[in-house]
Amino acid sequence: MAFWAKSHPLSTCALSAPKLNHFINNNFLRVFVLESLQILSCLLVIRLLNLKFRLKLGYLRFKFFRLALKFRYLSFKRRKLVFSKLKLLREYCR
Repeated sequence: MAFWAKSHPLSTCALSAPKLNHFINNNFLRVFVLESLQILSCLLVIRLLNLKFRLKLGYLRFKFFRLALKFRYLSFKRRKLVFSKLKLLREYCR
């Protein structure tokens, strides 16, 4: 029994195993908490990038809608002007 105790010094000390366990538990909890925070921060960044993309897309759609509306309004005004000039020309020719 003494030979086995000499080859394994940790088994001779009664307090060595709990100290080792305590160190492993602290390290495990620290790693678990830090990795959880890191994963949560990554998820938050992904969601914020998604939100930024959706806001930008909405702004571009709004801008395109305004541009399309402006184009239709200008084409309507141009057509109205052309028709009014044609009407004046017809009246002038009579």
